[in-house]
Amino acid sequence: MNKIYFTACVLLFLVTAPALLGVRLVWRKGMPWWMLLCLSALLGWALSNLAVYFYYRHLDDLLAAAGGVNTAPQELMDTWQSDGAKQVFAFLFGWLYGLFYLTPWLAIYCVVVATRNAMAKRRSHA
Repeated sequence: MNKIYFTACVLLFLVTAPALLGVRLVWRKGMPWWMLLCLSALLGWALSNLAVYFYYRHLDDLLAAAGGVNTAPQELMDTWQSDGAKQVFAFLFGWLYGLFYLTPWLAIYCVVVATRNAMAKRRSHA
């Protein structure tokens, strides 16, 4: 079950930036830039922390299914034991994931807005 939660957190993270920019594209007054950046950072932090949490709970499940610490494969044991840095990094800097992931989507957003404005300008001149 933890693997499903982990996958859901990753998928939600991947959908967050395009969804926020889609809301901004449709409802410009309802989504100012400061709110978009704050939501992107906040949701990036929350979803990255949840993804790391459920990833390590999934490793716990795999370890239990393998019969415990004494009978588990060494690779699984090494992965299970090296959990500190990922959790701390996600906790302290998880908000950056959301902002970094937003950056390429901003380029796409700018192209869409420029195309929409150019088409509106053509219609007004025709």
